[in-house]
Amino acid sequence: MRESNQANVSEMMRFFAVDQKIIADSLSILLDAGADDGELFFQYRATNTISYEDGIINRAHSSIDCGVGIRAVAGDNTGFAFSEELSDASIKRAAKTAATIAKSGDRVKKPIEIRAQSHKNYYDTKIKWHDVAVESKLPIISQTADSAKQQDSAI
Repeated sequence: MRESNQANVSEMMRFFAVDQKIIADSLSILLDAGADDGELFFQYRATNTISYEDGIINRAHSSIDCGVGIRAVAGDNTGFAFSEELSDASIKRAAKTAATIAKSGDRVKKPIEIRAQSHKNYYDTKIKWHDVAVESKLPIISQTADSAKQQDSAI
């Protein structure tokens, strides 16, 4: 794995408070429960929805989705499980659940290789959007609405 990818993976593992051991243990549980292959997918998504109507903000909503999804493959079967709790026990329980869903036999395997993957960042920014406070986003919405009204008064 290239050095920059390894740095991204290490940063993500710190963010989710997981290490190679919990990932390896979870994959071992998944394989011991009958899966032929599997993967862990860690997710973090923060969203802000702001509704602007008639010159005022009339609704605002923020949410955070965080957790781990686990996919287990056994033969032609696939099992999925998800946990919003990122404790070792919850991740392992989700791994066993996914494998049980996909189970195709009593074979026992251990993971051969753990390959952490990172995705290329096509839109690198100086400030991450989730670090921008809602209060700082409101003027952008007002300016956009004002500009749109100047283009078409029906807006």
